[in-house]
Amino acid sequence: MKKLILFVCVCVLFSCKKENVEDITKYNWVLKTQVVTPAITMNGKTSTNYLSLQNPDGCSKNFTISFNESGIFSVSSNGALCDMVANSNSQKWKKEGDQITLDYGNGSGEPLTLKENTLIRVSSITYNGATYSLTTTYLAVKPK
Repeated sequence: MKKLILFVCVCVLFSCKKENVEDITKYNWVLKTQVVTPAITMNGKTSTNYLSLQNPDGCSKNFTISFNESGIFSVSSNGALCDMVANSNSQKWKKEGDQITLDYGNGSGEPLTLKENTLIRVSSITYNGATYSLTTTYLAVKPK
């Protein structure tokens, strides 16, 4: 009986494995989290959850990246002021191993790391003269 329980536990463990995304063009990549380190104080509120410090109607709340097979990517959002997000054919992406590089047409690449079904970007931001680390996570979502 103990062997049967152990076998069932092992099967359940392996069946819960996250999906490993190989073709990033088959998904929309939806912004899920932004963690700032150390905690930052904005508008009287201190948090490591950078999204919670943003305007609830801001573009970052519904931000999505889509990758085209031709090597062009686009960004979209449906929050307030999101009409300020413009896309162009000069926005190119390339994949090398688990690294995805986004070039917005200015020659400088923005690196992201593919881990199973997430894209992770680590960057820095400056606020009130202090520099913070910002880890942004996008989740793969099948288009409808």
